[in-house]
Amino acid sequence: MSDPIASQVPTAEAESEEMSQFLRLLTAQIENQDPLEPLEANQFIEQLATINALEQQIQANGHLQEIVGLLRGEG
Repeated sequence: MSDPIASQVPTAEAESEEMSQFLRLLTAQIENQDPLEPLEANQFIEQLATINALEQQIQANGHLQEIVGLLRGEG
């Protein structure tokens, strides 16, 4: 029997890949920014906060998956 909830939850590998892509984009943005109009500090801090929130969400999703497994008797 297929679990509709489990099929909607991204895997840790998928989330890790998305985060890697985000970091590559951020790095490319910083490397290729216009030296006469560099990224404003507020924008950079906002993007770093986004990375931090994403990391926390990945960890929370992993913990929730563990809880679901325990509740189902899989753990």
